[in-house]
Amino acid sequence: MKRIITLAATLAFTSASFASSSWVQIDREADLNVGVFTTQEQAQSAAEEFASSLNTMSNQELKAALPTNQHHFVRNVRLGDSNVLIEQIESGKYQASLHQDYAFTAFERD
Repeated sequence: MKRIITLAATLAFTSASFASSSWVQIDREADLNVGVFTTQEQAQSAAEEFASSLNTMSNQELKAALPTNQHHFVRNVRLGDSNVLIEQIESGKYQASLHQDYAFTAFERD
């Protein structure tokens, strides 16, 4: 009898905790550092290659490359618009970065 009561209580608690959880769509943007280069052309080329490589990555690779670590059970990572940014820094070199919009689905608890 104790086992039945314990099992019933456990099932009730488990179902209550899942009732307040759901899959949600999360839209994000990130500024990804590509690197520092000697010429503006090198910086532009490297940033464009990095943007192209993101487009060929699997869902698992995108989860590792983009900031999704605040969420558990991330799936369906999708890329949006991207923008290459080149900035001349103090040393006379060029800093390349990629501004990337993206979205993913994550399991969140209320």
